[in-house]
Amino acid sequence: MAYKPGNIPLSANFNVAIAKPIDSKFTVPLYADLATIPYPYAGLRTYVEETEITYVLQNDLVTWEILGGGSSVTKESFTATNNQTVFTLTDATATVMVYIGRNLAIEGLDYTYTSPTITLGTGALPGQIITVLKF
Repeated sequence: MAYKPGNIPLSANFNVAIAKPIDSKFTVPLYADLATIPYPYAGLRTYVEETEITYVLQNDLVTWEILGGGSSVTKESFTATNNQTVFTLTDATATVMVYIGRNLAIEGLDYTYTSPTITLGTGALPGQIITVLKF
């Protein structure tokens, strides 16, 4: 099957490599995986298995809003230095989910949170990515 470039609107974000558009049926296992979606576009609807919620990517291509809700989720990432335990968010927020690498950390076990500071129970490895989802 051949595809002609002029027949596919750019807003469809058609991925020729997988031969299907990325649409509202797109699913990822973890919320952190939203950041790895190829060809993101405003309005992209994606179901996250971990949270059992469908999110919609906003015009800024950073903020994911809960479909049908008013809540939004933003992400902040840090690259750790050797044995770094303290990470300060750019703004205070009530609820966070913390990932150490691709692993969801457990509050009270792996980290503590006193807005706007996250303190890991064990120092991070140098270069390890700490991702914080802010609700």
